[in-house]
Amino acid sequence: MKVYIKRHPHGAGKWIYEGYYNAWQTLGYDVVYYDKLLEIDDADYYLMSLDGDINASRFSGYQSKQKQTFNFFQSKVDSDRIKVLSNARKAFLFIQPWLFPEPWGSHENFVTGVSKQNIDVINSLDNVVKWTFTDTTRYDFYKEWGANIHNIHLGFDSIRYKPVKDDEYKFDVCYVGGWANNGFNEKRKIMIECFKKIKDAGINAGIFINQNISVQDEANLLFNSKVSINIHDRYQHVLGSDTNERTFKSLGLNGFLVSDKVDIVNSIFPDLSLAESPDHMVELIKQNLDKDLTEIKEYNRNLILSEHTYIERVKQLLSL
Repeated sequence: MKVYIKRHPHGAGKWIYEGYYNAWQTLGYDVVYYDKLLEIDDADYYLMSLDGDINASRFSGYQSKQKQTFNFFQSKVDSDRIKVLSNARKAFLFIQPWLFPEPWGSHENFVTGVSKQNIDVINSLDNVVKWTFTDTTRYDFYKEWGANIHNIHLGFDSIRYKPVKDDEYKFDVCYVGGWANNGFNEKRKIMIECFKKIKDAGINAGIFINQNISVQDEANLLFNSKVSINIHDRYQHVLGSDTNERTFKSLGLNGFLVSDKVDIVNSIFPDLSLAESPDHMVELIKQNLDKDLTEIKEYNRNLILSEHTYIERVKQLLSL
């Protein structure tokens, strides 16, 4: 059985969907990346697609919207691409919300580009499984997509990341990632403030931002360091309804995580240390540097491997 997955050449999507690619393949499926939905010409397949594959855009480029009342540039039903969805044994369609709070809702990164006409047709297809990383029960942002929207959290790519014990990679605290500009570049300021506090506290920190380090180096850095940290974007702090992949990766590799406070993180992992501010993050890091964290690290790594890998996420999708 073939599984078609949308190719993401860069950004967080690249790592997320490579995780899904590896998971499907490990479970015995023939996995193929696609660039455009109309490339797919098959008789029996699973499909992991995005609402952005449907050719009906609510706005063009980065055109701003006024109170969500903008017109559609292309609102007719995209029958050719929807046919690719309907022909799949199951089409796992990642969806974005129809509305989102300002200022973020005025940027295409935060809302679906699919017209209401196309959404209505998609909602009528029994083989389409609508899913998102976000807890959709917290807010009414997805109502146009109808019922049965499934929350599938991000996960840990346990197939790609295979750490090796090596003290050359050891830091008191470690962070590996990018600036992650989602359109408003709010996260950079948050990150800089946290990293400055850590530096000023004299903590031996390995902070690697946009360094393009190898997967193996990233795995080794997180695994061998004493504490891992995670930082979220401002909209995640405000809404609390989704977390990033680093939450699961840090726990899967390092096993001990200090994260800034986001409600959904506390819901998934109620025992985590969540920081209310950059100063509090430094305090939580320092509290644990002299502790023996072996037991809690082993517990968290096993928890991630049993419940939060991309293999488990694929099993969740297939069960829907």
